[in-house]
Amino acid sequence: GDVDSVQFYRNQDNDYQDLLFRTANKDVISLTLSGGAKGLSYFAGATYTNDQSIVVNSWLRRIQSRINISYQASPKLSVTNNMSFAYTKDNMIPVGNTAKVVFDRNPWTSIYNPDGSFNSYIESKRNPVQQAYLNINEDQDFVVQNNTRLNYKFYKDLQFTTSFNAQLNSGKNNTFAH
Repeated sequence: GDVDSVQFYRNQDNDYQDLLFRTANKDVISLTLSGGAKGLSYFAGATYTNDQSIVVNSWLRRIQSRINISYQASPKLSVTNNMSFAYTKDNMIPVGNTAKVVFDRNPWTSIYNPDGSFNSYIESKRNPVQQAYLNINEDQDFVVQNNTRLNYKFYKDLQFTTSFNAQLNSGKNNTFAH
């Protein structure tokens, strides 16, 4: 072919799909427990998710749990409580932006400089491998929710129900783009 040792950036044959995408892997582990006794029922569950996206350097890890308790104190009085918790941490490299660059940048242009560092823009096109590996879009989210309901039946067609709901959301994002 047309090999020119001085023009290293034009002597490549990059398979961008192979460099940027991988076989996605998602592991989900769940555990549940349920039961009850006279007037009482309960359910508890926990799930862990480890999701490695199709795009390199894109991932998600989540742990979540839920506890539901119902108590029938008397034929007229019942109390229900539901509590849930979730913690998520992820680095979401946008599939669309990453895939678009694959079609923009010529495959014969170099991904790396001779010293091994990433080559940046060539022919006004960004380096898609550099973008996927070095861009950061890390989210960290924490959610706790509690719902409590009390129901009292005065008569067959007259009852009183009250609910208390509380939710705590906390999120943090760390972003860095090349």
